[in-house]
Amino acid sequence: MPQAYLRTAEALMLEPTQVCLVAAHNDDLQAARACGLRTAFAARPYEHGADYAKRQTKDVKATSDWDVVANSIEEVADAVGA
Repeated sequence: MPQAYLRTAEALMLEPTQVCLVAAHNDDLQAARACGLRTAFAARPYEHGADYAKRQTKDVKATSDWDVVANSIEEVADAVGA
């Protein structure tokens, strides 16, 4: 649903291109990109706990050329100069 992404920009009184969605899910990033938002993939290999990471097979890496691809939220912050 595009409004899930666009309302954040509206609430901040920003254009979609001035907002970046940071996520560990490639499908969320694709939807945000389709709405004009910038995108940052931050890997979360232990999103569901350490044991789950051993069998996690989806969203373990970026599947597109997102604006930022990082191994952590801290790396995203460094990449954008925050």
